[in-house]
Amino acid sequence: MNSSWNRTLRLAGWNWYICRKPLAVILGLATVAEAVLVLWQSSREANSTAGYPAVFLGSLCPVVFVAAYLAALAVSLRALAQLSGKTRAGYTLHLSRSQIYLGQVAASAMVLLVVMAWQVLTAAILYWPATAIRVQVAARSLPFPVTGAGGFWNAMAENFLLRLLLPVTGRGFLAWLLFLLGPAVLAPGILLHRGARRVLAICVALAGAVCCLVLAVMVLYCQAALVDVV
Repeated sequence: MNSSWNRTLRLAGWNWYICRKPLAVILGLATVAEAVLVLWQSSREANSTAGYPAVFLGSLCPVVFVAAYLAALAVSLRALAQLSGKTRAGYTLHLSRSQIYLGQVAASAMVLLVVMAWQVLTAAILYWPATAIRVQVAARSLPFPVTGAGGFWNAMAENFLLRLLLPVTGRGFLAWLLFLLGPAVLAPGILLHRGARRVLAICVALAGAVCCLVLAVMVLYCQAALVDVV
C-alpha cells in the first residue's frame, strides 16, 4: 500500500517538474499585468480617495487572476496530455489508471495552490506603491491631506478576492476548498477518456467548475452579510 502511494506521489512530482517552467512564465506575465493595472488605476485622480481594495478590484486584477488560474490548470495537465492520458513516468512506474489520475489531481492542486499564494503575495506587495501613488495624486488635487486610510491589514481584509484565497472562518475554508479542489479533481478526467466519453467529461468538468466557483462566491457573500448584520 505504501509503495503504491509512493509511486503515485512520484508521478505527481514528475508532473510538477514538467509544468514548473511554463507556470513561472504565466505568473511572470500576470505579475507585470497586475502591476501595470494597479499602478495605472492608482494614478487616476478619480481614485485618489478610494481605498486599496476598490483600486485593486476595479483594475481588472481579478480577471488577470482568473486567466492565470485557468492557464495554470491547463499547464498542470501538460504531462497527461502529451501521451494521451499516460506519462512516461506512468509507464516507468507501472501505475494503474486510478494512480495516474490521483497523481495528476495532486499535481494540479499543487499548481493551483501556488497560483493562489502568488496572488496573495502580489496583492500585498502592490499595496505599498499603489498607496504611495494615490497619496501623491490626492495631495496635488485636494485641499486637505490624504493618507492611506485603513492601513495594510484592513485593506487585505476588505479585499473580496483575498477573502477567498485566505480563509479565516469555517465557511471561508469551505469556499477555498471548492475553489482549489473542484478544478483539480474534475479537469484530469477529460484527458483520461476518449471519443464521446471525453465530450461528456468536458461537460461535467465545466459544469462542476462553474458550480464550485458559484458556491464559493455564495459562501463568501453569505459570510460577509452575516458580518455586516453583526
